[in-house]
Amino acid sequence: MRVATVGLVGGWWVMLLLGTGCYYYEPVAVPAPRPGAYLSLALTDSGTTHFWPYLGPDVGAVRGRLIDSDDRRFTLSVLSVGLRHGQELYWKGETVQLPREYVAFLQERRLSTGRTLLTAGASITAFVALLSAVTHSGIGSGRPGGGGPPR
Repeated sequence: MRVATVGLVGGWWVMLLLGTGCYYYEPVAVPAPRPGAYLSLALTDSGTTHFWPYLGPDVGAVRGRLIDSDDRRFTLSVLSVGLRHGQELYWKGETVQLPREYVAFLQERRLSTGRTLLTAGASITAFVALLSAVTHSGIGSGRPGGGGPPR
C-alpha cells in the first residue's frame, strides 16, 4: 500500500513540476512571430492613451497568445495586462487587435531550462527528504495494533 501511495504522490509531484516552469522574455528576432507564441507587447504612451477605454487606464503591456499578425496589427488572445505601476490584471483570453504603431516593442516568452531543472531538482530533493522524515519517524508507518489490550 505504501509503495502505491508514494507512486501516486510522486506522479502528481512530477506533473506539477512539468506544468510550472521558469520563463523569461526575449526580444523577438523576426518581425512576424509565429501564431501560438506567448508574447508580451509593451505599449507606447499613445497606445496606453488609445486603449484606455478598452484595456483600462495605465496599461503598459499586453500579454497573451498570438492569433495572427500582419504589417499593420497583432491579434492576441489576452491572458493579462500589466499596468505601468506594476499591477497585473488577468484576462480570460479575450481577443484584442493592437496596431503596430502603438507597440513600442515585443518579447516572446521562453522556457528557461536551467532554472527549471534547478527548481525541479530542489523540489524533488525536498520531497524525498520530507518523505524520508515521515517514513522514519513512525508517522503513518502502517503497523497493525491499537496500542494495548482492551480493558
